[in-house]
Amino acid sequence: MQRRLFIAFVGLLPFVAAAQQAETPTRAAGAKERAFLSSLPAAPLTVVNQERALALATLPLSCVDHPQSLPEGRVDYLWAHDDKPRMIEGYDKSRVFYGCSDWHSAVHSLWALVYVAKQYPQIPVAALVRDRLKDHLGKKNVEGEIEFLKGAKRFEIPYGYAWVLKLYAELKTWEDPDAKTWTENLAKYLKRWWPTTRTCAIRSAAACIRIRRM
Repeated sequence: MQRRLFIAFVGLLPFVAAAQQAETPTRAAGAKERAFLSSLPAAPLTVVNQERALALATLPLSCVDHPQSLPEGRVDYLWAHDDKPRMIEGYDKSRVFYGCSDWHSAVHSLWALVYVAKQYPQIPVAALVRDRLKDHLGKKNVEGEIEFLKGAKRFEIPYGYAWVLKLYAELKTWEDPDAKTWTENLAKYLKRWWPTTRTCAIRSAAACIRIRRM
């Protein structure tokens, strides 16, 4: 037994030496980065107040209702492919993330609107934001999205899926009656998407546990 352990130890020595040699350039690079960062002048952090939040909300508000253009690759999310591509009928009642430049940008934009409304409830566009969230995160919209997912395989996994988790977390922690309804709707969506991933898309055990408990 001791002989086997000794042989195994000797066999590992080249790998240990190689790892140590590889670690040296990494440490040197890290030291250079730290030196560079310490040489930069101090910069004050930007304070996000209601005025800045209003400016941040303008972009997602301008695009969440604007349907995405026909993508270069064949994606049946918003477009049907018959003799020639056409936008599906009633997309605004059967899809959630149909706006902006692409699908994951629409997810990110809805998250931004939730965050702004949550942090600044008195913001002048609060009612408009709520209307948009109500339109996109309604029960029928989510049901249509779930129907699409049945044949979507690994659509937008992992990047888009990670943003849906972020949106869900933002809604889940919002003490608001409307947010509770939207959270419940989105939870159904995540439950349907979860089996298609097999493993957690963002490699987060905490996120996996949260979804399994929905």
